[in-house]
Parts: sequence; C-alpha cells; structure tokens
Amino acid sequence: MLLFRSDPFGGTHELLPCGLLGGDLVELFRKNKSKYYWYDFTVRGERYRGSTKETNETRAQKAAALKLAATIRGSDPLDRKPPMLREYSKDFLQWVETGRLEADSRRYYRNGWRLLEQTKIAGMRMDQITKDEVEKLELPQ
Repeated sequence: MLLFRSDPFGGTHELLPCGLLGGDLVELFRKNKSKYYWYDFTVRGERYRGSTKETNETRAQKAAALKLAATIRGSDPLDRKPPMLREYSKDFLQWVETGRLEADSRRYYRNGWRLLEQTKIAGMRMDQITKDEVEKLELPQ
C-alpha cells in the first residue's frame, strides 16, 4: 500500500508503507558505465545498496522505496533467488489439493512428488535443474 502526502506547493509525495518519505531515506544515483539507477540506504546500522534494474528515474525511486520498506519489514520483494524444488513443492501441493483437478490427476501429481522428493533434485534450486540432471535421475519405486 502506497501513501501520499501533500507539499505546500500543491504537489504530492509518495510515502513508504511505514509512512516515511522514501526520498529522505534512500540515495538514488547512477554509476559510471551503468544504464541503471542504484540505491543506497542504511537500516539498523546495516548498509544496503544495489541496482534497481530500472532506467527510468521514477520507476527506480519506487523500486528503491519498495526495497527499503521490505528491508524494514524483514522481507525482500525484489529477491529473485529461485527457490529449491522442495520449498516450491509446498505451493505446488497446495495447488494440487485446491485446484480444479480430477481425482486421478491429484493422485498422479501427489505420487510424482512422492517419488521426486526422495531424489537429489528435490534439494536443488529450480534454476539449477537442467535437462542433463533430469536425464540422470533415477526414481525410486
């Protein structure tokens, strides 16, 4: 949820979910030889800096504000590290149970995960699972 405050000159400023003005807390800049805007801020004595992956300044400000708000809350919406297959299985199995599937399909998917969770692949990050890994896979019976 984004909040706004009015300034005395008739404009509005976007506030972070915590109610603070993001521009006062986050330094936004461009590095030499980079087309992206970068952010730099400190929360609880720890410095955070990185690329917003945005070339538009307005969108970069919003991305940096989201990053700051998530850091303050203790989560990170811009974290793009893929989950392990085992972690993803919780969402998958929930979908299997609540999705519009025939009983045979539910049984098939549950059994497929039962077999996969006993393999090396279950402990791998999803971006590391390659065709070669799948071809080497030996499923238990």
